[in-house]
Amino acid sequence: MGIHVVIGKDCPPKQAMGVKNLLDRVTQARRVERLAAEWQRKDPSRTFEQIFITRKVKDPHGQEKEEDVSLSALKWEFSDMQEHLSSCATCKANVASERFTGGLFGGFGCFVELPSPLPKAFEEALIEGAKSAVEKSKIDPAIEFLNIIAKTKVSGAAYARERAESSKAFESKETLSYTYGGFLGKRTITTDQLLEALTSERVEVRNTLLYHHFLENTHQALVLGGKSPSDIREQVKHLSSIYAMAADLQLPVLSIK
Repeated sequence: MGIHVVIGKDCPPKQAMGVKNLLDRVTQARRVERLAAEWQRKDPSRTFEQIFITRKVKDPHGQEKEEDVSLSALKWEFSDMQEHLSSCATCKANVASERFTGGLFGGFGCFVELPSPLPKAFEEALIEGAKSAVEKSKIDPAIEFLNIIAKTKVSGAAYARERAESSKAFESKETLSYTYGGFLGKRTITTDQLLEALTSERVEVRNTLLYHHFLENTHQALVLGGKSPSDIREQVKHLSSIYAMAADLQLPVLSIK
């Protein structure tokens, strides 16, 4: 997986760095910040200059090698990101919950990253969302998300292939599924289909609100069920916020691999 789902709003940071490069660098920079915070808790007496991390890099010939680099040097590599934070502070597409705290976690809030490998718990959450959408089909528009998948014949074939060919893409080797409908109108939805729809290259404005309804309904089902891990609930909530804001701003949602 390792997919970024982003609101399709043009902005100075994206213009300066390119969308994919920006999202990749923000993701890497945040990992460094989390690592730094973790070391501060573990051993506050050591400075970042004294903490070294081993990472893999490519030499001029394209060969991978390992090198030790200090946390201080790693943080400096991403110092150029700071100059773009002012653009994020007032941007309506920034849905980060920490947007008013500043820093890398307060800025660049127009996207969410789906981790790789994708946790099985995330796929289980999507199935719970599908079940809830069907159960509430008479009172909630979330069912329309499943109808779009059926009408547009979203197959999920690309993710099915990726699941079969790579052990790094998904925690679960098997796709999860849910069958619903009456005897004459049974349908089976799989997590490969749900993921293909949610991470399609471009979700047009006319569909973003329906996607939000499905994800918001999924989040509510997870909260009421109480079984899903808190980080999975937060990922679903964040993804829902991305689609909600895109709908509000009348912008498409893009997925960048």
